[in-house]
Amino acid sequence: MVRCARRPQHPGIVTVRGLPRNDPARAARRGPGRARARTALQPSRLVRAAVRAVDPGERAYVDRHAVAELPAARLADPTDLVDATAATGADHVHIHIDRDVLDPTVFSPVGTPEPGGLTPQTLLAAVTALVERYTVASLTITEYE
Repeated sequence: MVRCARRPQHPGIVTVRGLPRNDPARAARRGPGRARARTALQPSRLVRAAVRAVDPGERAYVDRHAVAELPAARLADPTDLVDATAATGADHVHIHIDRDVLDPTVFSPVGTPEPGGLTPQTLLAAVTALVERYTVASLTITEYE
């Protein structure tokens, strides 16, 4: 998923006020208990790519807000992802990668394997295309069970 947004000081970035509880800079910069989003991320600023398993609530949200989606097959040409991201108007992006985006036939060590995913090479090409076009504000790689 690519999250794209704009901020006056940093066009294209949504920032979060506050830091994790254990971060010593948090108390110095913001004071305790103030972690909250400064601006809401608009659904029109999202691009979901290669998402295969979707729960009903998530599907309803995506459909209701017309969130841009690209099936895994569309990432064979990373230009489609770059173009979909450009359509959000962003110049900075947050890239979020769930490990189960990879196809279990080529990358099986995930808790929730789902067929029809990307190869590591296709994922690398997609991320590389984004990095070449946009400033990456942040990147997360996770696995949710």
